Amino acid sequence: MTISEDAPNSEFSAFLRAPLGQGVVTGLLTLIPVRDYPLWLRRSIVWGPLVITGVGAVYLGANPQRTEALGETVSEPTTESKPVAGWRGIAKMLVPGLAVGTIMSGSMATAIWADEKIDRGLRRSGVPFPRLVMGLSVGAITWWSVTEENQRDRSREVVKPSMDPSTKQSDSGKA
Repeated sequence: MTISEDAPNSEFSAFLRAPLGQGVVTGLLTLIPVRDYPLWLRRSIVWGPLVITGVGAVYLGANPQRTEALGETVSEPTTESKPVAGWRGIAKMLVPGLAVGTIMSGSMATAIWADEKIDRGLRRSGVPFPRLVMGLSVGAITWWSVTEENQRDRSREVVKPSMDPSTKQSDSGKA
């Protein structure tokens, strides 16, 4: 019996997709205080989403054929309006892209601020190992959240077949 070379990768991948695996990884990462991250990493965490969504929005606005691949249909510009449509397309993608990026960057900045405040608050309260408490709490919340989401997804899969109109009974004769 031979073991596939991909077996360790698939086992690790399955672990990361499982609720327990996500809880463990999240809890372990919480043990590292954000204040200990290098400055360039903290800045990248905060500003990265804004830059990435801005660049992505400009790219998709300038290349409407790529947007179609994402499922959104974009009308082809005529030859007379091609330069205007290009800038208009960029603006149409850039505004919501930057809005989403701003919200994401603000959320990351808030999370970094909250991490420090929670750590300090636990230390002032006399909690002996505040990062461990934070890691266990966040890991448990992540495990619970992923478990609940998986159950919702499974219940939707069960409900979908019964929603098929060919199997429904008609209520037309009832008042």
